[in-house]
Parts: sequence; C-alpha cells; structure tokens
Amino acid sequence: MNVYKAEDIIGEFEFGIVVNVVDLKEACGEEGYLVSVTAAKLPEYLSPELRSKVQNSIGDESEMTLEDIIGYGCSVDMDSYHVITEEEKDKKVEELESKLDMYGGLCGFFFDKPQNRIGKTGWDFLNGNVI
Repeated sequence: MNVYKAEDIIGEFEFGIVVNVVDLKEACGEEGYLVSVTAAKLPEYLSPELRSKVQNSIGDESEMTLEDIIGYGCSVDMDSYHVITEEEKDKKVEELESKLDMYGGLCGFFFDKPQNRIGKTGWDFLNGNVI
C-alpha cells in the first residue's frame, strides 16, 4: 500500500492505494483475473459515523484496515483490467505497482469521475455518501 495526501471540502486527508487481484474462477466460475487499482481514506480520516459503520461490519474489535474500508464500499476504483493467464496477471500487477505514484498524483481526476450511473463521484464514495 502506498499512502498519499489530498484535500476535500472537509480538509486534508491521507489515502492508500492498493492493487487488488480477484481470481474470477473462484469468485464466479469465469476464466481469468480482475486486476484493479483502488483508493480509500485511511481509517483515521473517516468520519466518526462512517468509522463506526465500517467497524460494525467487521464484526469484532480488531483494528480496521484499508481492506475493511474498501470491502465496505468506501473506495474509488481508479483502474481495472481483465486478464486471462496467471503470467498476464503477474505482469499487470507489476506494471500497476510501478505506477502507483502516478495514480496518487492524479487522484483528483480519478476522484472527480462518476463512479456509477447516477453520477456519484469518487469523492462521494470516499466519504461514505453512497452507503
């Protein structure tokens, strides 16, 4: 995980960017992998209400992680690729990991983009305004 800084109407915050891999065979029976770049606020920058909701979804008192926040849906998909072979997956992960600073530097462009068909932006998702 790489950590970056940004600012929204609430103020400055830090967010993490991770490369996620989903094995589609395990997830839904299809061939290949979904490789994505995802950003989310670090736990300490969530609003108290949103932090409570994410913590409740974890189901225990363990320390909240970026993966918990992403799993709850308070994240921005910055890029994604469907690849077929494990070799393609490994190459894509390596390529994306080398570009994380670019994603962090251009975060405003990614956060401004609509993330769904009703026009909610990445900012809405980061702040939990769609849950």
